[in-house]
Amino acid sequence: MFFRTLFTLGLGIGLAPWASGATPQPVSQTQAEYQVRMVRLAQPITVDGILDDAGWQSADRIPYLNNHWPLDSGRAQSDTEVWMGFDDNFLYISARLHDTGDARVVQSLNRDEPNFFSSDGFSVVIDPINQRTNGFFFGVNAGGAQVEATVKASSNDDALDFNWDNKWYSAVGETDGAWTVEMAIPFKSLRFSPQNRTWGLNFIRNDMENNAYQTWTVFPNNFGGADLGFTGAMEWEEAPPSNQSRWALIPYAAGRVTRNYEDAENWEPGGAVGLDAKVMVTPSLNLDLTVNPDFSNVNVDIQQTNLTRFSLFFPEQRNFFLENSDLFADFGNWRVVPFFSRRVGLNDGEAVPILYGARLSGNLTDNLRIGVMNVQSRATESV
Repeated sequence: MFFRTLFTLGLGIGLAPWASGATPQPVSQTQAEYQVRMVRLAQPITVDGILDDAGWQSADRIPYLNNHWPLDSGRAQSDTEVWMGFDDNFLYISARLHDTGDARVVQSLNRDEPNFFSSDGFSVVIDPINQRTNGFFFGVNAGGAQVEATVKASSNDDALDFNWDNKWYSAVGETDGAWTVEMAIPFKSLRFSPQNRTWGLNFIRNDMENNAYQTWTVFPNNFGGADLGFTGAMEWEEAPPSNQSRWALIPYAAGRVTRNYEDAENWEPGGAVGLDAKVMVTPSLNLDLTVNPDFSNVNVDIQQTNLTRFSLFFPEQRNFFLENSDLFADFGNWRVVPFFSRRVGLNDGEAVPILYGARLSGNLTDNLRIGVMNVQSRATESV
């Protein structure tokens, strides 16, 4: 018998948040042109999709968004007004999305629907560290279905990871010639430094009536709307409220009883306990720990019939492996992938329980990222 131990180290020095294509504008140039002031709201906000709260009167306003696809310049055909503000607990965003109302599209009411961009919708991209390496995506479609994701430094279609889940609040409404959105994002759901007064920010509108997509900042449409290399600036007039938790513990306990009726065996009890922990070493450096994980909260893979000689690709959905996954997974190219985390916990196609693991990933400095991972699996029979 032997134990399988995986140790992986990934380093990125001076990594750029784009892989190919045109060279983006320097962040300072983009953020100097697109800025919004974050002010403390004078009155509380009720998230009901109706923009009649007195607190919005003190919020800074963005009057319109710009074309991103199929055109990537000029003011968008349908105006989108956006307001932003905050209080001690939440970051608030509201929007009025003007349209005729005759061709509004809602493809799904499912939460975290991957086809979010096929419906009329509004979303926000936030980079609290403003280093263009990691961010957060929150969106809601015209039917009120939420979607959230983490954003990594990539100009490819995989920049958004919809396997990340968190709790936040939103509502949609409808007025003459427009539909409206209100969002409340808890500060404890974000990772940031209170000393950092400039966050990266962008907005995306799915405008199905005009078969178009809008963004706040203007940049080439060969880059996705959530690209962190082209964010505007969210300028805080005062330090963001520092009520985020530096650590989180997620324990679990499971029990079971089994019986083999063919052998007339007695009922056999069993069970398991385990723990996941996430520690914020710094706002941009994260430590993940796991002991005897069962990953029972992960969505089941979609079953597929494989009639080829090639293995099927199944995306990673286990939270332990998700954050800063590009540090480990983006080496090599699409033909040769040296590390694929879905193979961790497998031996010759059979599941092997993971005993424990530790993973440190994130930014050490503005120009240096690090990823270190060690995972120990249960003993298996050697050949």
